[in-house]
Amino acid sequence: MSTHINVGLMSKNIGSCNEFVINMPQYTTCVKVVSFFTENEIQISERLQQIPHWQLYYDCIAEYEHMKIHLSRGQSPLPLLRDEGPPAHEFCSPLVPKGQAPLGATVGRSPSPVLCKYLQTKTVDFDEFFLSLPSPKLVVFHVIDSYSSLLSSFYRLQQNGICYYNFSPEYLLFDEYYKPKITKFDKSIQTDRVNEEIITFLIRGTKDFTHKPLEVHLLFYLIANNVDLLTDNLMVTICDTFIENLAILHLFSQQYKDLHRNECLSLLTRYSNKRRTEIIEDVLKYIDTWDNYGISMLYLHLIGNITSAFSLKGTIMSKLIALLTKNISPTPETRNTIQNTISIYKKLYCDFKDWSFVDQIQDTAIDLLRDKLTH
Repeated sequence: MSTHINVGLMSKNIGSCNEFVINMPQYTTCVKVVSFFTENEIQISERLQQIPHWQLYYDCIAEYEHMKIHLSRGQSPLPLLRDEGPPAHEFCSPLVPKGQAPLGATVGRSPSPVLCKYLQTKTVDFDEFFLSLPSPKLVVFHVIDSYSSLLSSFYRLQQNGICYYNFSPEYLLFDEYYKPKITKFDKSIQTDRVNEEIITFLIRGTKDFTHKPLEVHLLFYLIANNVDLLTDNLMVTICDTFIENLAILHLFSQQYKDLHRNECLSLLTRYSNKRRTEIIEDVLKYIDTWDNYGISMLYLHLIGNITSAFSLKGTIMSKLIALLTKNISPTPETRNTIQNTISIYKKLYCDFKDWSFVDQIQDTAIDLLRDKLTH
C-alpha cells in the first residue's frame, strides 16, 4: 500500500541564488530537525548572502522552507537528517532571545523540520583534487592559487562577523573552475553573538580538532571533562597531548619542536589555576586568529611535503613556509591577522621574480609527492 504524505511548505528565500545563472538554479536538498546547529547555519547563510557573488566562495543554504507534515493513521513520518544538536523536542537555542520560540516553532508544539536547499554545483574533494594532479608543476601552481583564493574568502567571512571555526580539508571543495569553496557552516561562529553558552555548544559538537589552535584544545579539555579549574597537572597533560598529535611537527627540526612545546606551556601557564569562565572569556579575544591558524596549518602540510619531495630552497615556497609557521604559533598575539597575512603574501608574490624553479621540477617526482601527501 502506498504511503500518502501531505507536506505543506512555507517558503522563505534568504538570498538571490541566480545572479550568474541564466536558467533556474538546481538544488540539492535535505530535511533537518530544528536544533542549535540548524538554526546557526541558517543565520550564517543569511549573512553570507550579503557578500557579493557569494556563490563563488561558499556553499551555504540558498533557501529554506518550514515543513508541515500531515500523516494518515499508521503511516511513518518523513525521515529527518539529524545533526549533533539537540532534537526538536529538547531544543533551546542560545541564539534565540529568552522567551522567544526557536525557528519554525509553534506554541505547544515541537519545532517544524526544515527543508534546506543548496545550490547544485560540480565539485571535487580538496585532497582528491591535489592527489589527482598529473605533475608537480600543477601542484605548485594550484597550491599558490588556492591559498590566495582561500585567504580572500576567509577575510570576507571575518569582515561579515563570521569565524568559520569548522576548518577541515574535508569541508573544502574545488569547483569546475579549479577554485576552492568553503562548505558546512553549521558549526561556524557569529563573532558578535558568541558567549560561554554558545562556545560550549560548539565545542561539544566538534569532532575534529586537527586544525585548531592550542587555546581551542584547552577549551575542549575544560568543557568536555566539566573541569572548572586549570591545574598544573592538567596543563602539562594538555600540552603533551597537543604536541603528540601535532603531525605537522615532523617537518621541523628537534630544536623547533622543543621551542614549540615551551611556547605551548607558556600559553597554558597564563591560565593556571584560573576558572573556566574566566579562561573562556580571555580565549575568545583571539577568535579572529583561528581561521588563519587553520588555513596555515593545512598549507604548511602541503608546502612542507612539496619541499621535502624536491628542493625549493630560496623560492617563494620556502618563504611561504616562514609566513605560515608564524601563523601557527601557540601564542595568539604572535599570529598574523588574515589581513596582515594577505598584505605580506602579496608582497612576497610581487617581489619574487625568478619562477624558473617550476620548470626544473621533474614530473617523475609526482609519485613521491603523492606518497608524502597521504602520510
